[in-house]
Amino acid sequence: MKLYIDMGNSCLKLLLDDGDISTATLLTQSYEDADWLSGVTTVPRQIIALHVTDEQLAKQLEQQCRRHWAMDITWLRSTASAAGLHNAYSVPEHLGVDRWAAMAGAFSLSRQDLVVADFGTATTIDAVTASGQHLGGWIVPGAAGMRSLQQQRLPHLYRPGAQPGKPVKLAVSTTDALEAGIWQTQLAALQRFVSVSIEAGLDQPLCVLTGGFAGGIADLWELPVRVEPRLVFFGMQQLLYEHMRQNPPKVR
Repeated sequence: MKLYIDMGNSCLKLLLDDGDISTATLLTQSYEDADWLSGVTTVPRQIIALHVTDEQLAKQLEQQCRRHWAMDITWLRSTASAAGLHNAYSVPEHLGVDRWAAMAGAFSLSRQDLVVADFGTATTIDAVTASGQHLGGWIVPGAAGMRSLQQQRLPHLYRPGAQPGKPVKLAVSTTDALEAGIWQTQLAALQRFVSVSIEAGLDQPLCVLTGGFAGGIADLWELPVRVEPRLVFFGMQQLLYEHMRQNPPKVR
C-alpha cells in the first residue's frame, strides 16, 4: 500500500492506495489532533506527500512517520515540467504544489484544453492547453472564508443556528441571499476565468472541478464540467511516476 498525504491549509487528507485511487480509503485528519496517522492501520510501502502549509507542520509529519514506521517521506514539489505539463511560472517552485498536482490529475484524465479549479480553503483556477502548457491562473478567496468573514462582520443577518444550504439562483431570505452571493461570486470567478482563458487561446475548455464546494458549483454551471473529488491524488500519482523516473531507486 502507498500512503498519499495532502497537507492542505485547513486539514490533512490521507489516501491509502491499494491499486485504485478512485476507490481507495480516504481519511481526513485535523491538525489539532495529536496523532495524524492514527487511522492508518496498515504499514505503507511508501509515503508520498505534498504541503502548502508552513515547514513546521511538514516537519511534524516527518517525525510522526518516523515514529510510526521509521520511514521517510517522498515530498512532491512543483517543477518546470512533469507528467506532460509545462509550468508557466518563471520560478516553477513558487507555484503551489497543490495546483500543480490538480493540473497533473486533470491532464491525466483528459488531454484537451482544460480549466482546472479547486474550491477549497482558497479557490484556485488554472488554464492548461491540450499540449500540456500551463498558461497561468488565479487565486480567489474561498467560499468557506467568505462565509466565515460575513458571519463575523454581519452576525445579525444570519438566522440563529442557520446551516449553509444548497446554492440557489434567487434567494428569498437574507441568510439565503448571503449564501447565494458567496456561491455566485465563486461561479462568476470561474466564468470570467474561462472567458479570459479562451481569449488566451483555449478552445472550448473542459472545466475540471475539485474541492469541497465543487459539487455546488457544478450544479450552477451550464457548460460541460467534470467533478473529481480525488483530483489532487490522481495528480500526486502522476507526479510520483515522474519523480521515480528522474530519481530511480539505487540498486545495492
